[in-house]
Parts: sequence; C-alpha cells; structure tokens
Amino acid sequence: MQRKKREKKGPNYFVSIPITNRKISVSVGAVQALVMQRDSRLTRALVPVASLHITLLVTHLASQEEVNLAVCAVDQMKASLQDLLRGRELILPFHGIGHFRVGQWREPCQTGPDRRACKENV
Repeated sequence: MQRKKREKKGPNYFVSIPITNRKISVSVGAVQALVMQRDSRLTRALVPVASLHITLLVTHLASQEEVNLAVCAVDQMKASLQDLLRGRELILPFHGIGHFRVGQWREPCQTGPDRRACKENV
C-alpha cells in the first residue's frame, strides 16, 4: 500500500516589523560594504538596507476566510501590545547572528524587560 505524499504548501503571508532606526541601518550598510570588499560574489545574498525587517510570523493562508481570521488576531494582539506598552517604544535587544536557512539569517533576541512583559502576556 503506497501512501500519498502530502504536498507541503509554502508560506504566502508574513508579519514583520520594519527596521527604521537610522543607527541600525548605517551599521548594517557598513557591514555589507565590508562583506562586498571581501568577496563580491556575496553581493547577491545581501538584502537592501531599506528593506530590513524583523519577521514575527510566516504562514500559509489558503482562503479569504483564513486571511480574515488572521487579520482579526493581529488586531487583537495590537490592542493588547498597546495596553502593555502604555505609549512606550518596544525595545527588543538583539545580539549576534545565527543561520536560519539558505538565504535567511536570524539574530537571537536577548531577554529584556519588554521581551519578558510580552512573553508573560501572550
């Protein structure tokens, strides 16, 4: 008896936070310039600094109904996060760089007061 192989559907939606801090953008640009100096072949792997972001969620939504449910969930989360922050900026400290997948890198988030508060309220 042969089993049917389930077709794995790739993600078609993601939720991210754009990186708008000028110091971070300048620093990433400087690192990218050094990488290109060392080996110009790596240029293709670099992401434009203007499109830097932190991905919070990657998912596959197969129907408009699933998209609508996801939008409602994000709206609920937004209200909870705003209540939690009480007008303060969200600060998530990162340190180091780790490999996630081909063409993707992750940076481990360090524990800090905002991360602890978010974790406790999720």
